[in-house]
Amino acid sequence: MNGFYDDEPNERVPMDAMTEYKTVGDLFLLLSQAYAVNADRVEASFDPTLGYPTRIYIDQSADIADNDMMYEAYALKVS
Repeated sequence: MNGFYDDEPNERVPMDAMTEYKTVGDLFLLLSQAYAVNADRVEASFDPTLGYPTRIYIDQSADIADNDMMYEAYALKVS
């Protein structure tokens, strides 16, 4: 991995903000952890060619407010 880019074309995310972003491996780990703890809701969409998660949504408990998470990944390039 050589960097993250924000929604703006060619706008590289500053290094000090990198901790807010997830790698493809992180996204797969979040999904496997959600399934392991039997989260109330787990949704995932995958890139048809490369197989990485393009969108994940996890709600650990439907009874607790604001414990859900959603990540999107798109336009990834293999280098």
